[in-house]
Amino acid sequence: MVFFAQKVLRKVAGNWTFVVVTNRVELDDQIARTFKATDGGIKPNLKGDLDGKMP
Repeated sequence: MVFFAQKVLRKVAGNWTFVVVTNRVELDDQIARTFKATDGGIKPNLKGDLDGKMP
């Protein structure tokens, strides 16, 4: 996911937002740590639990 996001940001003009939806808190944490560790200018923003809030 990190490599894809970085490539899109490099190759395609625009102000992109990537949304990654998971069903586990541990996976959310792992993805956030991975994006932070790459230091590629991509900042994860965890929105928290959406269970029961989606149509």
